[in-house]
Amino acid sequence: MGVGFVGAVMAGVIADSVNPVDGKPNKFVIAMQRPSTRSFWKIHYLNQGLPPVEAETPRCPLIHRCVREKKTLVATFNYEALSLADAVVVDVQCDYHRRAWET
Repeated sequence: MGVGFVGAVMAGVIADSVNPVDGKPNKFVIAMQRPSTRSFWKIHYLNQGLPPVEAETPRCPLIHRCVREKKTLVATFNYEALSLADAVVVDVQCDYHRRAWET
């Protein structure tokens, strides 16, 4: 849940995992983003295999590979997807404010 800077990459890493014995994918990830006006567009980006955050490479190979090639990663806003989960990882936006003594 939450497909921003941390959540999108975490979803990709888990979706990219393979069974060490046969090398086949062993996880299917449903990335979930709440349908807010500020973040709803991330679902469409992920489902195209595009990272929903800026990166050094224009197309994040990890996310692209999992969505387009391995078919182990999809994104949704539908909360019913949670009923399919064996595990849920929640990534929460944490705003960081630099303190005066840290400068």
